[in-house]
Amino acid sequence: MIGPLVVTREVLMPMRDPDQRIVIYRPVNADSQAALNRRTAGVAAKKPRAAELSPPRCAFR
Repeated sequence: MIGPLVVTREVLMPMRDPDQRIVIYRPVNADSQAALNRRTAGVAAKKPRAAELSPPRCAFR
């Protein structure tokens, strides 16, 4: 449990490619920011494995 989390959502749509979307979630208050910080603290401390650093393989040939 990381605590209460309240976010706002913003959707950006490129004018030249309206089928694409970028969705941004932002904390609305200090408690939500602290909850996100607690959630990501363990992720940031984890070192990536070699497999996570290698480029993705293309399935199409």
